Amino acid sequence: MTASATSSATAAAAPVLEVAGLEAGYARDLPIPQAISLRLARGSLTAIIGPNGAGKSTLIKAIAGVVPVSAGRVTLAGRDITGIRPDRMGPMGLAYVPQTDNVFQTLTVAENLALAPRRTAGRAARLAELYALFPPLAAKKADRAGSPSGGQRQMLAVAMALAQRPAVLLMDEPSAGLSPKAAGAVLDLARSLTGQGVSVLLVE
Repeated sequence: MTASATSSATAAAAPVLEVAGLEAGYARDLPIPQAISLRLARGSLTAIIGPNGAGKSTLIKAIAGVVPVSAGRVTLAGRDITGIRPDRMGPMGLAYVPQTDNVFQTLTVAENLALAPRRTAGRAARLAELYALFPPLAAKKADRAGSPSGGQRQMLAVAMALAQRPAVLLMDEPSAGLSPKAAGAVLDLARSLTGQGVSVLLVE
C-alpha cells in the first residue's frame, strides 16, 4: 500500500489531517493496516493505492470512525478524533463517501440532498450552491437516486458529503464499477475540490 499526493499548500504548513501509527481492524487483536502514518496538507489530493486485501478501505474507514482503532492516533486540524463516532464527523469537518450504498436509491436526488445539511439555517443557499457545482444533479432533481448512471450516483454521494462544508473528504474507491469515462470524471471532480480548499483522501 502506497500513498501519493499533490498539494497547493506549502510543505511547512501544518497538516489538516494527520494519522500516526494507526492500527485497526474488525477484531481488536487482528489489525489489518498496521503502523500507518500519513499527513494530509490543506487543499491537497492524496491517493492511497494498492492491491485488493492490502487494507486500504479498512484504513479509510478507521479514520472515519467506522472500523475500531486498536492503536495510533488521528488528528484533524490538531484535534484528536481517534475513534470518532460517524454521526459526529460532519460537525468536526470530516466527510466520508463509502464505496457502495452511499445514496438512498429509493428517494429522489432532491430528497437525498435535502437530507444532507444538518443545519436549517442557510440550507436553501447551500443546496443552491451544490446544484450549481453539480449541474447534472440539478437536471435530475425529481429522479430516483437509483436511476442515474453510476458516475452521477457518485456525484450525488460527493455532493451530500460536501453539504456541511468539510475540511477533509474521504472517498473509498470512488471509481469502482464505473466506466473509464465516468471514473475519469469522478477523479477530475476530486481534483477540482482541492481548489476550494477541501483536502481529499481517496483509496483506489
